[in-house]
Amino acid sequence: MVHIDASSFLKEIIHICNKSGIVITYESDIEDDLIVKVRVYLIKDDFIDVFYNAGNRKTSFALIKNKKRIYGADNALPIGWHIHPFEDPQTHIPSGTVTFEEFIKTIEESQKSRLML
Repeated sequence: MVHIDASSFLKEIIHICNKSGIVITYESDIEDDLIVKVRVYLIKDDFIDVFYNAGNRKTSFALIKNKKRIYGADNALPIGWHIHPFEDPQTHIPSGTVTFEEFIKTIEESQKSRLML
């Protein structure tokens, strides 16, 4: 992910949320012009917690259901970018950079798959 300031990161998250068919609403906060926290409320009572620190570029996305992460992606050190898969959210699978748009599209596809079962 390209280094961007907190305000630009938040604008991108809001833009993606406004395009998504699974987002109901969101709450956002910017602390000290560096840290962005967003809670994105989805259909089916799930939500996504988004965190971004413009100072050190720490980024995380977590899909939460019943108070537990069921899917996630972040760039925590020392691992770098990795995914916490639906099948085992405690696992760390190394990956390339994950954008919020990619993250939410994966969730949309997962919800479509579950509806077809």
